This record gives sequence, C-alpha cells and structure tokens, in this order.
Amino acid sequence: MRWRFANGKGQYVYLERHTILTRVQEEILSQHCVSMAHLGYGFSRWQILDMALNMAVALGIENEPTKHWFYGFLKRFPDVNMVHPAKREKARDAAVTNEMIKNYLKELELT
Repeated sequence: MRWRFANGKGQYVYLERHTILTRVQEEILSQHCVSMAHLGYGFSRWQILDMALNMAVALGIENEPTKHWFYGFLKRFPDVNMVHPAKREKARDAAVTNEMIKNYLKELELT
C-alpha cells in the first residue's frame, strides 16, 4: 500500500463493480429518462428500476437491477433526476405549457 502512494498510483484507485447493463445500454436508458423529463414526465426510482429490468430481460441478462445499481446509475449519470410521484402531479400541473404539449405530440407523431 505504501508503494502505491509513494509511486503515485494509489491515489485514484476506486472499487468499480460490474454493472448489470453495459455503459452504452445505461447511456440509452439515461437519455430516455432525460428526454422524457424534458417533455414533462419524470420517472421515480421504481420506474427506472422496472425499465432496467425490462432491458435486462430483453437482452437475456439474468441478474436483476437493485437499489444499489440504481444509486450507482445516478452517480454515473447525474443529469438523470428522480421524481417523487406525489410531487410530480403538482409540479406537472404547474409546469405544463402549451409548447411542452406541442413538443410531446410531435414526439408521438415521430414514433
């Protein structure tokens, strides 16, 4: 251990655990969460975990995402914001504008 610090290699050694999804798959999930948040629909913890589980099942991955994976996901992608369901309704009523509705409908037409 002393050797690592003396040679400058031990300062930035982190314990990195393997995640269930790959970095690219997690980026896709985070982009979806961020784009839906911009449209006025944020996700709660259980919804993001459910989406990750659906991705894992579709990809044939046997391990399920846990709350530890979720909090690691939030650290890796800080632009993803978690929304509490009770506050979401109040915030959605106050924050919805005509422009947001038009953008949402355009996104629906594109899909």
